[in-house]
Amino acid sequence: MTAEDAPDGAGTRLPGLDLARALAIFAMVLVNFDVALSAEGGPPWLESATALFQGRASALFVILAGMGLTLLARANPARARGRILRRSLALCILGYAFSLLWPGDILHYYGFYFLLGCFCLRLSDHQLLALAIGSVLAFPLLIIGGLDYEAGWNWQTLHYAGFWTVAGQTRNLLFNGFHPLLPWGAFLLFGQWLGRRMTAEPRFNARLAGIAAALALSAEALSSLASTLPALGETGRLFFATASMPPMPLYMLAAGAEACLVIALSMRLMQFAATRRNAKRIITPLIHTGQLALTIYVAHVVFGILPPWILFESNGEPALDRGLVVLWWLLTCALCVFSAQRWRRRFGRGPLEAILRRVTG
Repeated sequence: MTAEDAPDGAGTRLPGLDLARALAIFAMVLVNFDVALSAEGGPPWLESATALFQGRASALFVILAGMGLTLLARANPARARGRILRRSLALCILGYAFSLLWPGDILHYYGFYFLLGCFCLRLSDHQLLALAIGSVLAFPLLIIGGLDYEAGWNWQTLHYAGFWTVAGQTRNLLFNGFHPLLPWGAFLLFGQWLGRRMTAEPRFNARLAGIAAALALSAEALSSLASTLPALGETGRLFFATASMPPMPLYMLAAGAEACLVIALSMRLMQFAATRRNAKRIITPLIHTGQLALTIYVAHVVFGILPPWILFESNGEPALDRGLVVLWWLLTCALCVFSAQRWRRRFGRGPLEAILRRVTG
């Protein structure tokens, strides 16, 4: 889940991005634990708190992936293109296999994101942004044009009928899956654009944080305002929603801006920690956690979701109290940080990261 794990000595790896990736991991684990393990109900404040991260962690991951492609291609674009294509194929194979175990898999989408990013490496800044904006705006136009966003879905069970058919897979991948290329590919393209500008320079990150915060607040405020206008109707309000499904333009703006805010603050935090030993001791394990994102992604399903599901499910439904799920999440995150720190003291890459590197070069 990272593209720039080995910049070939170019010195392009930015630890602040690994810190942001660690924060994305924590949010992702919370969202997936809540969806897979939490029974209905629970304290409203806790339900609202967990809902805040829906669709946000994944957006941050994809933007970071786009930035990673840019960093990877800086030193040797020709060589990077081959590596990206091989990683694309490997992630597709791994992701589709993992989908048999975890229907919410994002890895196979990553494979296609990487394919898209590879073909866009030579695009100009204006072309990247134009393509990203175009895909964001095209999505609601497809719905207005009559495409059925709910096709294949059982929203109660989150089962997608026909996922393994050509028609179903095409529809899921391009239009109405958890992270479809249209419009989610815009996050990757924007990440590539941002990666060309990313620097540890304080003024840049302060400016990025300010712009991102303003855009995120504006998008959320506009969405809240639209939800109070009866004249829009239910369908009209849907087009102003900031929920991740369906991914309407205001969601893309809000989630993208919030991701940029996390990235900018992570970069600033790295600068703060660089001159303070105690802070660095806290930050370093988090950086190591971000560097093992692929391994942790697979492990949080295999070891964090499946065992409690098997032990506590009731008639095929999640049965754990949401408070217990949050406690399980906290314990899992602590274990991830501890394990990542111990592993990175001995090895340069995580286990799955090392395998991916060996297979794809």
